[in-house]
Order: sequence, then C-alpha cells, then structure tokens
Amino acid sequence: MTWPPRLLVRLSDLRDTHEIVTDRPYDNALGFLQKSHPRLAERLITGSNLRTERVELMREGVRFAGLEELLAHLDACAEVFRDDRNLERIAFLIERAIADVETAIEAALTGYPGVASDAMRDVMEIELLLLSFFADPDRMDLWLTGDERTRRREFTPAALRKYLKKIGIGDLNSPSAASDYKAHSAALHVNPDPPLHVSLAKGHVESDDLLSLDRGFIEVFEHCRRLGNSIILVADRLSPGSPAADFVKGSLPAFSLAYERTQEMLSRFLDEFSRISVPVVNNEVHQADAREESP
Repeated sequence: MTWPPRLLVRLSDLRDTHEIVTDRPYDNALGFLQKSHPRLAERLITGSNLRTERVELMREGVRFAGLEELLAHLDACAEVFRDDRNLERIAFLIERAIADVETAIEAALTGYPGVASDAMRDVMEIELLLLSFFADPDRMDLWLTGDERTRRREFTPAALRKYLKKIGIGDLNSPSAASDYKAHSAALHVNPDPPLHVSLAKGHVESDDLLSLDRGFIEVFEHCRRLGNSIILVADRLSPGSPAADFVKGSLPAFSLAYERTQEMLSRFLDEFSRISVPVVNNEVHQADAREESP
C-alpha cells in the first residue's frame, strides 16, 4: 500500500534547517552512553532529538496552548473534587487521567504514538466509570468498596459499556465510543495483521509525515473532550449546585481550538484513506477484523 503523497509533508519542510545544539546534562550523558551502550543510546538519542524538533515546531502553535489549558484545568478539577465531600473519593480518577495525558504528550513528542493511544485507552475507562456513576451514584460506592469479583463482574470496560448501552447512554459522549474502544483494544493486543499506516505501528515511529506527528494529539484532544463531559456530568449528579460542579463547566477556548484543528487533520486523513479503499469506521482507523476487547 502506498501512503497518499499529499499527506507526506515532512517536518524538515516546516522547520529551520539549522541543527539544534544544547548544553544540557542529559545530552552530555547520552553522548557518553553512546560509547558504552550504543544500542540503548540509539533509541534514547532518537527520541530526544525528535522531542526537541517537535517542540521547536509546535511551541507557538494551538496544540501546545490547548494542552497547557487542559492540564491546568484538570489540575484544578482534581483539587475541587478533593475539596468536595461528595466527590473527594473519586478525585484520584482525575489525577490518573492527568498522568495518562502527560504520558501521551511525551510519547507523541518522542515518536511513540502507540504509547499515546494506550494511555488514552485508560482515559476511556475512566470516562466509562464516571458515566456509570452519573447514571447511578450508588455504583460509585459499589466500585470503591466491592471485592475483586464484583469489580470484574460490574466494572470491566465491556461490562460498563453493556450497562451504559442498556440504560441508553452508551453513546452519550460520542456515537463511536464502542468501536473506538474496540479499535484501541485491537491495537493493544498482539495480532498478525500489519498496521494500516505507519503511525499505527508499535514502538518508535521513524516517519515524520503529518499524521504520525499529530496522531497522539488527535487522541488526547478527542478523549479529553469526552472525559471533560463525563466530569461535568458526574459532578452535577453527585454534588449538584456545588462550587465544584460550577467550576468544572468553565470555558476552555484554547483547548476547543486545538480540538478543532486536530479534528481537521483527522478528517483530512480519513478522506485520503477513503480514496484508497481502506476500511474506516466511525472516525477511527480500524483493523478490518478488529476483535472484541478482552475484559
């Protein structure tokens, strides 16, 4: 399969050609490591160089502005949840989502979009949990205090999706939520099918086409949009009229703009993919025979 040439815009076309040189201790350490542990150093150096190049490329762009606003907002959401007696027990879920976002950002910058995708799978599970607590607040206590058998029966991603679908809110945040999770799970598990595009491969992605650059950020902005909606819903249900419930509804203009830009990139990618008759489902590139996720 030949990737559509119109999307093969290289980073070298978008940045200055001068070499970026720093005197940071980490760079010096990599230089020494290259002599003593060349195989290990090779990948660390590649990731470090790519991170520097991409930060130079993106530092004044809308994506970094959106990420800054997102992280600051999630930090504040975690704090107001901790300060609310009705929400404090699930504040750690927001903190975990923050860690996932930070992981995805680092992975996207260093050329590991698959790692970014796996981190967003975790955010999707948090989204499902929050939606179930919104639907039935008693389920929060059941999840927090139940034994392992109860959690496996009621709160695996598959069980949560089945429950939410049964009560009619399975697609509340996104009409493609079910197939999206299936695609993430198919990519996570070992299977014999080759990736449909280099950005969907495991490990380090050497390609610098725009999709490979943007895939991790597309994931972050989409899944954090859905996470934010779930945070608003659960705060309103568990602590209606509280300062926390009011705060989480705050406007995020930089995030919204970055979300729009990454969706534009995704739409462009899907349009190009449709021209070469590759299976595309619900705004997510899937393996043609993606299997149901494991519990």
